Amino acid sequence: MQFKGERKYTPVSIPVDIEWRNLVYTVRSKGGGKGGGGHQGYKKKKAVETEILHGINGCVKSGEFVAVMGPSGSGKTSLLNALSSRTSVGVSGDLLINGENRSKAAKRVTGYVMQRDIFFEYLTVFDTLRYTALLRMSKTLTKEEKISRVRSVMEQLGLTKCSSTIIGNAFNRGISGGELKRLNIANELLFNPSLLILDEPTSGLDSSSALALTSTLKEMAEKARRTIICSIHQPSSQIFAQFDRLILMMGGHIVYQGDAHAAYSYFSSIGHQCPVGFNMADYLMDLLNEPQLQDKLVKAYAQRCTVDDEGRYSMTGCVAILPPTVSTTTKLALTPTAATTDKGALSPTMASSDNDASKTSHTAAEDDSDLSNKSSESPDQGEELAGMADPEPASPVRRRKSSQHDVERGDAPGCSSPISAASPRTTYTRQKSVKELVEETTQTPPYWELCAVLWQRALKTGSGGVLTKLNLFQCVAVATICGLLWWQNLTSYTEAKLQDRLGILFFINIYHGFIPMFSALTTFPPERSVVAKERAAKSYPISSYFLARSFSDLPIQLVYPLLFLCIVYPMVGMPWTAADVLGTVCTLLANVLVAHSFGLLVSALCKDFQTGAISMSILMLLFMLSGGYYVDKNNIPLWISWVSRISFIDYTFNALLALNLEHRRLSCAELSSFEVCSAPGVSDFSGREVMDVFGLYLTFGECIAVLAGFFIVLRFTTYLVLRFGKLLKLE
Repeated sequence: MQFKGERKYTPVSIPVDIEWRNLVYTVRSKGGGKGGGGHQGYKKKKAVETEILHGINGCVKSGEFVAVMGPSGSGKTSLLNALSSRTSVGVSGDLLINGENRSKAAKRVTGYVMQRDIFFEYLTVFDTLRYTALLRMSKTLTKEEKISRVRSVMEQLGLTKCSSTIIGNAFNRGISGGELKRLNIANELLFNPSLLILDEPTSGLDSSSALALTSTLKEMAEKARRTIICSIHQPSSQIFAQFDRLILMMGGHIVYQGDAHAAYSYFSSIGHQCPVGFNMADYLMDLLNEPQLQDKLVKAYAQRCTVDDEGRYSMTGCVAILPPTVSTTTKLALTPTAATTDKGALSPTMASSDNDASKTSHTAAEDDSDLSNKSSESPDQGEELAGMADPEPASPVRRRKSSQHDVERGDAPGCSSPISAASPRTTYTRQKSVKELVEETTQTPPYWELCAVLWQRALKTGSGGVLTKLNLFQCVAVATICGLLWWQNLTSYTEAKLQDRLGILFFINIYHGFIPMFSALTTFPPERSVVAKERAAKSYPISSYFLARSFSDLPIQLVYPLLFLCIVYPMVGMPWTAADVLGTVCTLLANVLVAHSFGLLVSALCKDFQTGAISMSILMLLFMLSGGYYVDKNNIPLWISWVSRISFIDYTFNALLALNLEHRRLSCAELSSFEVCSAPGVSDFSGREVMDVFGLYLTFGECIAVLAGFFIVLRFTTYLVLRFGKLLKLE
């Protein structure tokens, strides 16, 4: 990643300070496993509650770049989810934004970058950001202004060159891993969030790409007054030098919170001095991965943690001192010739900005060293931690004047002064609440506009809404085969050709039931992760997504039966009266709409295609067998006869027979199976006699009304499943 020139960042409209007090997060695990042995067999256990976060406190000010570090399972992601309100169940305590209890409006100024990069694989980088901008940015902005914002963010994060490249997957090559990670961040920066939370933003990146990314985040915090909190597992020394403040977690507890460069001073004072030449971040992770140290570190933090007048947490008496040789290493690593990116070298702008940051940290270390010298005659603070230090305590603090050489070597009296090392920051005067400011600056686009944007996106991402050559060939081929097999068999209304007439009408019915149902199965499961992420960010109401997605496939789904009829209708010899043509088209389209609705419902209930396909096969076979063609409905047992009442195949078949036979007469065969033909002088009989034999008693209008009711009920039920179910929710 290489940037040219100075990057400009739009200042946030609402600077945000976030504070949490006595934050507790508890998860409830399901019971299970084997109970008492012997004759008791397996017994279900009671649900167990596990506390993940144990009443922690903290604060992050606007414009700060804060790192949350800790081993796996320490509670980093749980803390970030709680701060972003992605997790609400099981969370207790106070979460304050600018001194007020966090409201739902605060989500509109909070960006959350998940560890997983979840996007539609076949959208380009530009389209991905464009749709996000149209959905999430304020309605007060014009479309041109939103597109301009997209291009600006792409330029800031170095995504301009890959704007026309698809996201890609394992089988279709797309953008690189670094570009994908920056796209994830750009997706949240579009609406200029005041609070940006990132979960492991450097995971999967090489060292140079990770350094370039954190450098960009550092600039965002400083120049845009954006509050940035990110969890990070094991940063390099260069990346560690970028952070303003550091929060260390261990077993759901905070064991350090304060200036990132004061961590060396603090841990040295409690008997854990980073060895010469070690990366401070690596050394801290080694400490946090020692379970036997948890009680000691938690106790030390409780005794040494203080809060200043501005609400910042820091460790008593610790100053910003870089570990031995780290300062020199950082200087060398961040020069234009030594620093590298995924293209080979950092740009001079990035290198110089990092050098400036390094110089600033040295200046802070010198100032803090002077402060430490002035208070070196205070009582020794080693007595505060009596009994907590390791058997081999740290070397005693030297009471002499510290020089710059001592600071670089790490020999300065790191904890001899109670002055916090946190640098002072601007305090913004806020006369209005966050909710009022959000309402003024961010207004959700109109509902119809959200539906239109989602519908346009669904046409690009959904396979069912595309008129593919394969589906077109399938439709034409099946229609031609049917036309040849039933060639002109429906031109005459005779009992001899009755079986052929019933056969083609029932086949048309079930064929255009199977295709839309199975096509709809792929509607929701493939998009589950993306929509769940967007739903958690309050990008749009679920109803707008449902309307857009469920109707995006219909235009194409309705084209296939019309094309099918254009081929089959003249080939088999169906009647050409206006009532017959329009009635057949209407019935077939109603059949497609209801079948598609059943498919959407199963798609909303099942999390994967395989489960949905098995469920759909059983359901469709049940509808087909009870549809009035294979089994006489009059002979179905009463206790299972209800199946035919919910079979849309039954009502569609009834409508087609009513349209073709109800008002027509058929000539009797020589050996007729209808009793009416055995009467003297009778040569034909009414089509209603045929419908009575199959137990089909409804008129054409009644069947269409029932199918319309099916459509409404199924669509509404699908919406309720999506709205209140777990398919489109983050787990």
